[in-house]
Amino acid sequence: MEMDRFVRSIVPQSIAKPKPLQGVEMARHIATVAYEKKANEIVCLDVHEKVDYTDFLVICEGTSDRHVQAIAQAIGDELRSHKMRPIGVEGEQLGQWILMDCGDVVVHVFHYQMRHVFELEKLWRDAPRVEVDFPSGGGLAPAPEVGEPAEP
Repeated sequence: MEMDRFVRSIVPQSIAKPKPLQGVEMARHIATVAYEKKANEIVCLDVHEKVDYTDFLVICEGTSDRHVQAIAQAIGDELRSHKMRPIGVEGEQLGQWILMDCGDVVVHVFHYQMRHVFELEKLWRDAPRVEVDFPSGGGLAPAPEVGEPAEP
């Protein structure tokens, strides 16, 4: 008991326990983790007024099934570092479309070819986009509107 009190007195609480992520902060953090794993076309949407199962969607794509799996793995690892884990994960083995239910945020990590089959941005076209400041300062160009070609 005394040792616990001593440790709390010398270790700042921000170091002692990772802060739980919630809402828009979680969505932005997940998008940043995807960015750091070189995910392409990262989009973060605010859907809290449209659905009751989540508040935000993070949609991104990888260039291969292994890349898609690595992005999802990095997101899962980061959540665990905050003492959290996804409620459910689907599609990990195939690496074509991995869906991660993180409560406040649902993450869709697509293989680039699969993303254009399902066109989730078209389904959620009226949902506001959430700005994310990526670490390099420049961030990624926003994903093109469905049906528009990506710029080189």
